[in-house]
Amino acid sequence: MNKKEFLNILYNNLKLNSEEKEEIMYDYKEHFDIGIKNGKNEKEIIKELGDPRKIAKQYSASEKLEKAKENPSVSNISSAIIAALGLGLFNLIFVLGFALAGVAILFSFIIISVVFIFSGGMFLISPILSYLPFVTGPNLPYIDVFLLSIIFISGGLLAFRGSVYLNKGFYHIMYSYMKKNIEIIKGRN
Repeated sequence: MNKKEFLNILYNNLKLNSEEKEEIMYDYKEHFDIGIKNGKNEKEIIKELGDPRKIAKQYSASEKLEKAKENPSVSNISSAIIAALGLGLFNLIFVLGFALAGVAILFSFIIISVVFIFSGGMFLISPILSYLPFVTGPNLPYIDVFLLSIIFISGGLLAFRGSVYLNKGFYHIMYSYMKKNIEIIKGRN
């Protein structure tokens, strides 16, 4: 592979807007110019720079990660995770495993909060339902039923609020890990 082939592969694999693409291409052309001035040949420079496809993936992952930071929607975060997964086997194992475990835990907290709120609502309307001939249940004083409904609804709302904080914390952990990982892969330690 020579300089022209390297730059063509890099350009064709960059999934960025044209302004960013041109800026990156300018930087890599400059790498070649400086390397040649320092007495290196094109093959040595290419070996130092690495695979242009991997370089393009790194830029794509960085761009998607920044997009997820600016607008933390599910689709942007998912795109950033998928882009990070493409950077290596370690990411595939670690990031995917951590992300799936985190999503499962967060989803379970949301389900628990919904179940608590629903149960509290059912306690609240249970005195009305107890007059129906096909409904049987414990005979509790109305004040106990009311207090139980308040406890369950409050618990559900607290669990939901907690899940919101957990979601934010999980997002920040994933963002920080992926950003640091991309920096390490790019060699910026």
